[in-house]
Amino acid sequence: DGDGVVALLELAFGTSDADSTEGPDAIAIRLMNDELIITVPLADASINLVLEVSADLQSWRSSDDLVVSRQDDPELITWTAAALPDRPVFRAVRVRGSR
Repeated sequence: DGDGVVALLELAFGTSDADSTEGPDAIAIRLMNDELIITVPLADASINLVLEVSADLQSWRSSDDLVVSRQDDPELITWTAAALPDRPVFRAVRVRGSR
């Protein structure tokens, strides 16, 4: 649908792959108390979402500084990490296999 969100992530988020206005708004990113907080909906629990980190956009790995929470709402995943790392960092939501 041209919104930049791949179909598998749209399935995980519960957004429409036919409506370009839904996908980008599924990811909420905010700064609070020097922490980066990223929240995404999880409409399909069989899909395993992970947040990865990269310093160069070429090599990606799971981040060591993340706290993952699903306690407040089982249909949301929240990742919390230091907002001001000592070097530039890129983050990406990825699909890793299924549960």
